[in-house]
Amino acid sequence: MRDEKKNDKVTAIYKAVQELVEEGADFRTLRVSDVSAKAGIGKGTTYEYFSSKEEMIVKAVSYSSYIMVTHILAEMKKETSFKGKFMIMLKELEEKIKQRACIFRYLNMISEEGVYKELCAELINDVEAKNSHPMRVISYLVDEGIKEGVLGNSFSKNYMEVSVFSKIIAFSMYTDTNLSGENCRIEEMKQQLYLGICRELGA
Repeated sequence: MRDEKKNDKVTAIYKAVQELVEEGADFRTLRVSDVSAKAGIGKGTTYEYFSSKEEMIVKAVSYSSYIMVTHILAEMKKETSFKGKFMIMLKELEEKIKQRACIFRYLNMISEEGVYKELCAELINDVEAKNSHPMRVISYLVDEGIKEGVLGNSFSKNYMEVSVFSKIIAFSMYTDTNLSGENCRIEEMKQQLYLGICRELGA
């Protein structure tokens, strides 16, 4: 029972961080008191589960990313074609961008120098942390493209993953700057991305 209560409180903390980030909070200036108030627990209780604010934030964002990555993979697996899976992935990312989803904070954390990047590196051997990385989605997509014969064998799988990932990052940045309702341009960009990947990496 004690472990269940602990898990409930930790999950509440994770969700509180996620909600605050999606409301526009910067994880660098986020305060433990803000998180504990959002989670409905005492500030002191938070430190029973985490040694520092930074550890709390990294684990919370990693948890949120894990939930999102798992959801996107489940949605992609409902599609039978590589193109269908690719388009579902972009649709889900577009929605998460609008929600200011934590996964994009996760990408910042693992790419920027400092304590957050170091903590992410320490967590990388954790199964949940590994499964929270967006490359899980890219790796699955590339595998499916190879199986279907849409992607060729002229390049290594690692190269194809990096190539697709770079285009997804570009799409995310483009979408983030076009949230004013220009959906036609975003839909056009999705088609161009798909065709570009097929031309570059096609069989």
